[in-house]
Amino acid sequence: MGDNGKDGTVICSMKPVTARADPRSKYQASVKSDGYRHSASLRILNLSRDDIGSYRCQVENSLGSAHADITLYSQF
Repeated sequence: MGDNGKDGTVICSMKPVTARADPRSKYQASVKSDGYRHSASLRILNLSRDDIGSYRCQVENSLGSAHADITLYSQF
């Protein structure tokens, strides 16, 4: 759940990952690596009603692709 005016974070764990983000955006992506495993997170600054909804984490490599859908709810 997200609260109006607060920050929210969506975390997606996977193997090889590339993150692209505009540092001036309210959406900040980051990647952490712990040896063989990598995780990417999307931080949403100053949550608003416009941010509520579905987000998709998608990964692709030479073996195929996979995705996970995440829904951000609100207490507005």
